Amino acid sequence: MRTIILLVVISAFFGSCNNNPNQPEINKVDSLLTILDSAQKELMIINPKALSDMKDTVTFDLKFLQIEYADTMSLDKAILVDAYGRTLKSISKFEKTFMEQSKDVEYSTTQLTDMKKDLESGILNKVSFNEFYPAEEESVARLMESNGNMKIWFESVKDSYEKRRGPVVKLMDEVKARKGF
Repeated sequence: MRTIILLVVISAFFGSCNNNPNQPEINKVDSLLTILDSAQKELMIINPKALSDMKDTVTFDLKFLQIEYADTMSLDKAILVDAYGRTLKSISKFEKTFMEQSKDVEYSTTQLTDMKKDLESGILNKVSFNEFYPAEEESVARLMESNGNMKIWFESVKDSYEKRRGPVVKLMDEVKARKGF
């Protein structure tokens, strides 16, 4: 154990003695990578499985009502079922956007990791860095803003689903009681 600690201390010491002339630029890229890491963790809070489960439940509920509800629905019930059906569209649209956002975060992480490697190896000079870095910085800022919007949107979709599902379940229970399920 002491050997491991000694190796970590020695490698940290030699790592801090890095004479890379691009170290300030590398530090800037590292800070953006840290921000992207937190963005990825924020996205992980949104559970894609929950989205899939909501979609499956809405689809099942609507199919059940379509097949089992033999009578013509009253206007208020039809509006209720229609609003619940639109929840399915919202979930699908959110799910698609969520996947795109995840891919964008991964892409930016790859871009910045490559930029860092190029700085460390000296392939990317300061002039080129100053040309590319502002675009990467702006991209990360947009991703963070989008992440915030995604969290708000997810809560909205989830709340809409939960609010609309209760009355639909009640309607389904009425059908089941009438049919003797």
